[in-house]
Amino acid sequence: MSAKSILFKLIILVIVIIIWISHSLLKIHNTEVELPLGIFNLNSGLIAIGDGPETITVSVEASGLDINSLRRHNAYVEINAEEAQTGLNTFSLSEHNIIYKDIQFRNPVNFQLNKTINIEFDEIDKKTVIIEKRFLTLEDELFFNQRNATIKPETVEIEGAKSLIAAIFSVRTTPISSESIEKSRFDIDLEIPEDVINSSTETVEIILEAPVVTIRTIPLIRINYPDDRGIIIIPQYVTVQIEGVADIVHSVRPNMINAYIENPEVYVNSFAPITFDIPETIKITKHTPRRVQVIPEHED
Repeated sequence: MSAKSILFKLIILVIVIIIWISHSLLKIHNTEVELPLGIFNLNSGLIAIGDGPETITVSVEASGLDINSLRRHNAYVEINAEEAQTGLNTFSLSEHNIIYKDIQFRNPVNFQLNKTINIEFDEIDKKTVIIEKRFLTLEDELFFNQRNATIKPETVEIEGAKSLIAAIFSVRTTPISSESIEKSRFDIDLEIPEDVINSSTETVEIILEAPVVTIRTIPLIRINYPDDRGIIIIPQYVTVQIEGVADIVHSVRPNMINAYIENPEVYVNSFAPITFDIPETIKITKHTPRRVQVIPEHED
């Protein structure tokens, strides 16, 4: 098959497609379209609640071109809620509720709409609730508690449907992490509940204080060493002085500090240093004795 023949067939195919599309666009169709629902003239003290419809199905008889224009432009179904009250309200919809001011149809368009819908309304109310800090991890919570992290402001005023915000007693921050902290004061967003339509603020300031550092002495911590090496150590207890954030230092128990002699046989008839395993959040500033004597268990 020659290139000329292929080109001719492609041209014919394009012409057929154009004719088919044109016919479809000009042909009158009976179909259904989904139009958004708009509520107008509603009392400023009321708000719609519940699972009411967001769109309305409308039957339409029109050309393909006009149906496309209807779908592309801002046509909608209007509800006049001027007389709406709290509770369940019933609205009857007809073709007169369909609004399409900005659309210029090429051919006559016929709409069919005969429906009744129920929409529930509630009063808009305001209340003040506390703001709670939310931390990314337990370690982050410890970090900020050590620095007496405070929130400014401590409360937020929320606005929404009275029946829905009645169950809201607090608003949380987005998760707070110590990894991104560069300053002692920083802003963080609030997680505003979806039932809230307005709030007095959407961010709060976190303020950190310098942690209070303290020193504590813990006496008579037993020094561990192997009892199968034929050696003993003198003395067998050590007193340590630890330093750290006050709350953590005061919570340290003696069994949280592991004192031991590493490779004691190396130091027989000599003095060995004491090694410690301690929580990462504290440090040992001093210990007595500094070294212990290592001697054979049955020295002649």
